[in-house]
Amino acid sequence: MTIKKIHRFFSMVDFLEEESFLEKQHQNGWRFVEIKGLNTYVFEETRQEDYVYQLDILEETSDEETYIAMCQDYGWEYVFKYNHWYYFRKPKKDNDGDLTLFSDMDSKLNRAKKSIKFPTIYGIVLLFLTYGIFVVTRFHTWADKFLLMICVLSLVIVGIQLLKYRQLVKKIKGG
Repeated sequence: MTIKKIHRFFSMVDFLEEESFLEKQHQNGWRFVEIKGLNTYVFEETRQEDYVYQLDILEETSDEETYIAMCQDYGWEYVFKYNHWYYFRKPKKDNDGDLTLFSDMDSKLNRAKKSIKFPTIYGIVLLFLTYGIFVVTRFHTWADKFLLMICVLSLVIVGIQLLKYRQLVKKIKGG
């Protein structure tokens, strides 16, 4: 069986784009298998089929088996778990009318909130770290300045994620 690897980065807030990416790969005859390393998507060759991919974050791993079983009861195939993200797929030809794990606005908004939790915590930690560096060192060495630059850059990235989150919430709410 032919295997294809694609290196691609999606932030936690970009899960809709990631779902679309996986669906397009499947339409082109490449079924998603797993993610290796940081961002290496592994696909195996298959027939060109229309599948819907859905990602979700499960915060309580003690409920993992129950959650996966529930999704499978609704016709979703469990594909893979990466960190706290769970990957599911379902053929579009299953004309049961429900091609999404998240059918109401509340569940869609909840998924978006779960996706921004880690970047927000990361940003808060970086704020305290940056403040601590400033208070303790007063930037006497090049290493202090370099570390501050990394913290500021990370905060900018977190800020971008928060903006993406706002856009995502707006999209979900239809505005």
